[in-house]
Amino acid sequence: MKIRKLHIKNYRAIDDVVLDFVDALGNIRPITVIAGPNGSGKTSILYAIVRALGVTGYNPESVPEPSQLDIRGAQLDSGGWQSVAANSTASVEVELEFAETEIKAIEKVYQGLSRLPQKRSFSLPPLPLRTIILKWTYPTNPHPDGRLKPWWWIESIEPKNALGWSRARGATIYAWKQKVIELDTLLQVGGIHFFPQDRALYKRVLGEGLPKDQAGDMLVSPVSVTSAEEQEEKPESKELSVFSILKYFSDAAHFANLPDDRIWEKRVQESFARVCAPKKYIGFKIHPELLPGGAPCFKNGGTIYPLHHAASGELVIIEYCARLNYPQPQNNHLILIDEPDAHLHPSWIRKLFSSLPQIGEGNQFVLTTHSQELKDLAARDKCLIDLGGL
Repeated sequence: MKIRKLHIKNYRAIDDVVLDFVDALGNIRPITVIAGPNGSGKTSILYAIVRALGVTGYNPESVPEPSQLDIRGAQLDSGGWQSVAANSTASVEVELEFAETEIKAIEKVYQGLSRLPQKRSFSLPPLPLRTIILKWTYPTNPHPDGRLKPWWWIESIEPKNALGWSRARGATIYAWKQKVIELDTLLQVGGIHFFPQDRALYKRVLGEGLPKDQAGDMLVSPVSVTSAEEQEEKPESKELSVFSILKYFSDAAHFANLPDDRIWEKRVQESFARVCAPKKYIGFKIHPELLPGGAPCFKNGGTIYPLHHAASGELVIIEYCARLNYPQPQNNHLILIDEPDAHLHPSWIRKLFSSLPQIGEGNQFVLTTHSQELKDLAARDKCLIDLGGL
């Protein structure tokens, strides 16, 4: 699932803008960089994409649920926040494209689900252009009987009755858990993943894996470190920390007797090395005295050090590598990253820019930045959306 075109109107910092994510030949770019100064609407664009695709079932906590504040021009008066004009609405229209292999995989998913007892099936109208167009508005229009629709309700979709396509990722995960599809099918169906700005980087990455004496004020409420099995049993629980993901990947019991291309830790190590070499991620290690409970560890020359001693730039990269391979590699995904350059040296920014398209297969990356380094790289590769001077 990739995005071809986006039309945002009256949403947060955006007045009315149309953005294209295709090159001069009409092909979707594997990476697009949105550059602009603070307040230009970079994060608003990413939020708009996530909100418009809320129908897919992906609704990260890092993107707040919409409110009147998200309607451009909202103002404070004695009665509270109100929109400037009566009946004012925000709208986001997004055109999505599916890869041929993804379409075939989605068809297999619904064929598998149709064999389950009492499982509702979605119609899958043919997609001759491999695209659908979704439109989301806020506030949503009520049902004819006056009942309010949920905020993630889609105002319109083309072709009609195509919701099965937009909800394919959730259906695929369900089909996998019900054991009606193979792993290869699961790996072909894309979704969406959003990396927010790193205002709580240490908390998200380390969770309770950060030693008590290292926690400081930034970890007043750390992310709980649960096992992958516990996470599956409690879908309402918090997102796993990177610490827990890396521990899971290093557990040989989960990957025993599998070929190398199915051992996800190797993918994490390879992806990390592309950006951070000569530094390496070497896996979860236990030391009787220094690391009695164990920790993910890195190696730089002859020095081995744990995750909570890693530099902030290393934490940024290992988070991308871990989350884009958990619980399996993400392919044909739309991946949104808000200001990845915040903790990175210019040399690592360059390596990250060239390395991202090599993570997974057929992924589309949309990045925001106010880094001149990243802006120049994107301009050189003709994948820049410029919102104004930095």
